[in-house]
Amino acid sequence: MISNNKIIKICFVLTLASIVFTANNAVAGNFVLMLKSGVARVADETQNLDSEVRTFDEDSKKTLAVAWEIRNSRDVGFGMEYMTFEHDFTAPINSGYTKTQLYMFSARKYFAADKMIHPFGGIGLGWGYTKFNRVVDIDRDWNPVLQISGGLEVLFAEEFGFFIEAKALMSGTDGERENEFDFSGPALLTGVSFIF
Repeated sequence: MISNNKIIKICFVLTLASIVFTANNAVAGNFVLMLKSGVARVADETQNLDSEVRTFDEDSKKTLAVAWEIRNSRDVGFGMEYMTFEHDFTAPINSGYTKTQLYMFSARKYFAADKMIHPFGGIGLGWGYTKFNRVVDIDRDWNPVLQISGGLEVLFAEEFGFFIEAKALMSGTDGERENEFDFSGPALLTGVSFIF
């Protein structure tokens, strides 16, 4: 069986290769800034952290994201994304929450269904950082993360659009180590895009 780290390395190499092969065909691209909000769900609601079973709220709170990309002449966008969300948990002794922050490189392909509506699919690779907040202290955990996304962007003008995006977030952890929170799961975000 292939490990999560090997899968992430393979996806990273494929993303870099796609950048190299499409960069030669790019003309002056558009810079796009995207602001997003929504919900991220944790797939594993019951996890053992600090030798204590903790039950997590399935849906996140305070879910926000900001991303930028440069789109080339082939309607491919390359950029970066920052995403943050929190999950509350209950436990027999200490309740609290986890705050996850994701830093990812991303690539998206846009399909021009017509001049206003653009479906897209994408991939992202990076790192996820989780603070584990309890009554007395905080544990920190960095993990590789892979995202696969798809959605629809509606352009109301050349400089402004609205989009909805579904994501699958896959963490490089299985949540079985002592202080390792597995934030893998689906996410649904909506937002606006500003095109320069």
